[in-house]
Amino acid sequence: MSLEIRKRGRIFYAYGWIEHNGRRIAGPYRDSTRSTTKAGAQDWIAEEIQYFLCNHFLGEERTLRFIDAVDIYTPT
Repeated sequence: MSLEIRKRGRIFYAYGWIEHNGRRIAGPYRDSTRSTTKAGAQDWIAEEIQYFLCNHFLGEERTLRFIDAVDIYTPT
């Protein structure tokens, strides 16, 4: 099962796995998309899929997101 969107209260959640050619590469997901609109939830899912596909093909060190860089950065 690939990622699907379900609404709980006002917030949309993502459930399932990220798959490529029928193989699971990330998951299981039971995460909030932090979106109150279906379009926002679909955008969140598209970004997650893109991140994990890049991570799968290029490796973890080549696919940092901005939030990952903020966590790594040590201010001087």
